[in-house]
Amino acid sequence: MNKSRNLVMQHVDHSAGDLIDLLQGLLRYEPTQRLKAREALSHPFFNGDSRRPGYFL
Repeated sequence: MNKSRNLVMQHVDHSAGDLIDLLQGLLRYEPTQRLKAREALSHPFFNGDSRRPGYFL
């Protein structure tokens, strides 16, 4: 998990907490611990409240 966290932190704005959390969930090393598609789509990052200008889907 540490490697994926470092990789995410290198390429993402540190203030984008929801995006970082989503990416970490998708990039977990252990497949059984990764977010499933439905879980990912219901993540707070995809709510209108947490979107920021500059992050286009």
